[in-house]
Amino acid sequence: MSSPLRQLDPSKVILTPHKIALSPDSRKGNIRLAVQSTLDVLAGNVPEPILNPEVIPTWKARFEV
Repeated sequence: MSSPLRQLDPSKVILTPHKIALSPDSRKGNIRLAVQSTLDVLAGNVPEPILNPEVIPTWKARFEV
């Protein structure tokens, strides 16, 4: 498999395989999560699956008027 990512310095980058939505159930779950996260953001709430909560204040500041 040819990819420019494979040319990056392996001491600085970790490449891992990634497959998502391999089954109808996982696809439905991913769609549900995307829709719920979008609704949360539109309501001014932080989406639940945030992996780095320390960025939330900066993220919220982008939407303050």
